Order: sequence, then C-alpha cells, then structure tokens
Amino acid sequence: MARQLTISEITDQRPLTESANAATDDTPETPTALLDRAQQHATNVATEHFPDLLVEAIDWEISHRAQRQAGITKYDPTTEAITITLT
Repeated sequence: MARQLTISEITDQRPLTESANAATDDTPETPTALLDRAQQHATNVATEHFPDLLVEAIDWEISHRAQRQAGITKYDPTTEAITITLT
C-alpha cells in the first residue's frame, strides 16, 4: 500500500515554478537534451531503488501534442515493452 502524504509534507514542497526560476536553471532546451536528462534520471533512480530494472530496455519518445500531462508510461504485457513518452 502506498504511503499517504501529510498536509505539511505537501505544503513544504517547492512548486515547479519556483524550481524553474532558480538561479541555476539548467532546463533542457531541446527534445534530445530532455530525453538525455530523463534517461540519466531513470538510471540513477533505478540503480538506487530498482536494481533489476533494465533502463536500457525502455524506449523513450517526445510528444508535441500532449498538453495536459508531463508524460505517460506505456507497457505492453505481450512483449513486455516499456515506452515513456515525455511532453
């Protein structure tokens, strides 16, 4: 069962706009840079929390159409293919 956040944990988090306006803003400027950053982050998280996950087997895409989500993960149980689409 997932752990529920308390109100103080939620209110203590920085909003995305605050992070985006930081002095050391290193936001990826191109789709390739975004994919590279996401793949590196996934590798770091998998190494620490999911050592059996083969990050290299994940397909990555960019969607220029999605407007209401930051990304989506698709899993095909017949082929066990994982695709992460970022917007």
